[in-house]
Amino acid sequence: MATARVPPPVGATSRASDASDANASDDARVATRHPCQTLVLDDGATAGCEFNVGRWDPVQQSAFADDRPWRGVERFFRRCVRGDACLRELGLSAAEIVFASGDDAGASGGRRRREGRRTFAAKCTYHGPSFAGFAWNASRDFAYDGTFEPGCASVSAALQLALRPVLDKTRPTPSAGRTDRGVSALASCVSLWSKSDAISAAEIERLVNEDSAPGKAGLLRVSDVRETGSAFHATFAAKSRRYVYCLPKNQAFRESRTPKADLDARIIDRILAALVRECANAPIDMHAFARGTPPGKSSVVTFRVARAFEAKLPSPPGDGADSDNDSKVTAGVRRSKSRNDAHDDTIDITDIDADEVIVIELVADRFLRKLIRCLVATTIREAAVFAGDDDVLLRIARSRERRAAAPPAPALGLAFAGVEYD
Repeated sequence: MATARVPPPVGATSRASDASDANASDDARVATRHPCQTLVLDDGATAGCEFNVGRWDPVQQSAFADDRPWRGVERFFRRCVRGDACLRELGLSAAEIVFASGDDAGASGGRRRREGRRTFAAKCTYHGPSFAGFAWNASRDFAYDGTFEPGCASVSAALQLALRPVLDKTRPTPSAGRTDRGVSALASCVSLWSKSDAISAAEIERLVNEDSAPGKAGLLRVSDVRETGSAFHATFAAKSRRYVYCLPKNQAFRESRTPKADLDARIIDRILAALVRECANAPIDMHAFARGTPPGKSSVVTFRVARAFEAKLPSPPGDGADSDNDSKVTAGVRRSKSRNDAHDDTIDITDIDADEVIVIELVADRFLRKLIRCLVATTIREAAVFAGDDDVLLRIARSRERRAAAPPAPALGLAFAGVEYD
């Protein structure tokens, strides 16, 4: 286990002279540093030398990721959900769901078949800041009656209520990824089943896209609905998942403690590439970058793609009519962070626009809770003051020390962008 190296407390040095008083004062300043600034990993890697070279505390690390013009990213993802924009405009492949060939593609996922029921899979897209995450939230979803307000319900609750007319009873809607609040989806997959004869692909699309309140607002859509084998499960049958993170390249400097540092996408790409190289030999234990992992759950991940590059967000057509909805749709969106993080700022996306972004694409067999956001934040922290160590993420991963990783980057920049099934 990694240990924090903290200097002796104030008063441990002699005060016989002015020089010793000055030393004591220096010790006092060092002693108040956050452990992440003085951490030493098991392999001898030291904060300030091999990682976290800037010795930023959690407040500074959070501000470095937060304090950027996010409005352009939020608008782009919202337009993607509506079908008015596409990831191809950033130089990426389109967001899509890939099924194996055959009528029963992705059917089992290790689950037994069920007779007398019809199972459907659908591509699901939604604007993350408008919902309270994907997963059912008992504290708010039981009260959801279809009257939609941003953040009032989960995506799961909105789907269940919309599909109630064709389901013989209310059931969970499994998803390829249970995204946190604020995270959008451009190509997630949901599965549902019913014994009702009234259910059909066309009816599912109509109920969600045309009849539900979030569907009418263009914040939730389903498409490419297909009937699958009865044992298909959107979560357990998935072979790999793809996420895209769009980080505004320029800083806004609205917060007093924001460190000033330029980011080079080539360095970020170089740091991320080590993950894929390592996974060619063996998967990586990503415990250090995850948050809220249940005891006993595996934290091993196999990365297939990990890359970064610069891009420009496409300019929206017209006169920017979306601006009227910015404050309403994203009102109250706050970063979802672990309880141990020292900083939790509301992200203001309404005052600055910017089109230069650093795009980070990650594809892996699985992702743990908040793993991508912590990985992105840690990578940009290391790239900002690069010490030349391409394996810095691997060092932190091997230590399993969460204090060595940065607090999660804003959820606003993350989108679920695809899934592949056996």
